[in-house]
Amino acid sequence: MTYRIVADRDSDEEAWLKARRELITASESAHLMGLIKGSWAMTEEQMAERKRSGATIPSTPLLAAGRWWEGSITRYVSDICGLDVQDSSALYVSDQHPFMGATPDGLLEGGMREPAWDLAEWLTVIHDFEAYKGPAAVTFLREVFELNGSRAILEVKNQESKRRSKWNKEAGGPDYYENQVKHQLAVLDDFPIGLLAAKVDANELYIHVIDTDRGYQELLIETCRDFAQKYLTGA
Repeated sequence: MTYRIVADRDSDEEAWLKARRELITASESAHLMGLIKGSWAMTEEQMAERKRSGATIPSTPLLAAGRWWEGSITRYVSDICGLDVQDSSALYVSDQHPFMGATPDGLLEGGMREPAWDLAEWLTVIHDFEAYKGPAAVTFLREVFELNGSRAILEVKNQESKRRSKWNKEAGGPDYYENQVKHQLAVLDDFPIGLLAAKVDANELYIHVIDTDRGYQELLIETCRDFAQKYLTGA
């Protein structure tokens, strides 16, 4: 294990925010990788200025609801699949790449129980261009979990029905969200897979299994290092 906790949002949000300003986080690296388009995209200079100023995204009812749903979706994933998920609000930093930080929504480290089969019809699991639905999806995900040492990172999203097409494609979820999980896997480097879960509309749950991609990870780390050397103190 080559990472450590530097702050916890639930216990001290101000310290968590301060620590994030000194790191490149999973939600930020997608900008550096050119995966955010349109008005949401930030240049290197804009990201650096936001860090220098200490600016944060102002809270809105939509963002507040999203944070509330994260916990509910985590429990939904856990119950349907019969996997024990530990909620996470900690900010982890890589010892090998100390300019990179991550706060995954949950961690899975062993612990399996009987799945909620009555909910299984709402689940789709996608991995390596293959899609599994219903009970077959539950069985497949549990097998993949065991094959990867019963360890996984969990990232959850609450999505509107109009975004369904972005999640049910066999190629994977949105690139910027996949990048977020790959960033987390680069920081928490003893976790072999990430689960990118999206609740779409009322009931549908899509889970994309994301493997550690060493080639992409090297490019991501190098891109983050370049930004850190330009803009982050002590990088």
